[in-house]
Amino acid sequence: MLKHIVFFRMKAEADNRAGDQNQALLKERLEALPATIKEIRSFEVGDDVSRSPASWDLALYSAFDSTEDLEAYRVHPDHQAVVELVGRVTSERAVVDYWDR
Repeated sequence: MLKHIVFFRMKAEADNRAGDQNQALLKERLEALPATIKEIRSFEVGDDVSRSPASWDLALYSAFDSTEDLEAYRVHPDHQAVVELVGRVTSERAVVDYWDR
């Protein structure tokens, strides 16, 4: 499986909402994606609980059968709508894609 991991740091405020409100909205929008994107094999979204200086605010774990499936997810209109939200409400994003054994 091809694993796709994303970490998000939220802006303190954006779109007339506080960072925690945007985080909840982003989480909700991400969690809706498996219902409309058939290529997703596994999907989890979680809020950070440790709140350490090295922590990110929100994490996404997803898995796909192939690079083609990951690309289909990437360009899907529902995912692109979430990407647009990410651009407005996050200050940083980190991504790692890797094949498991």
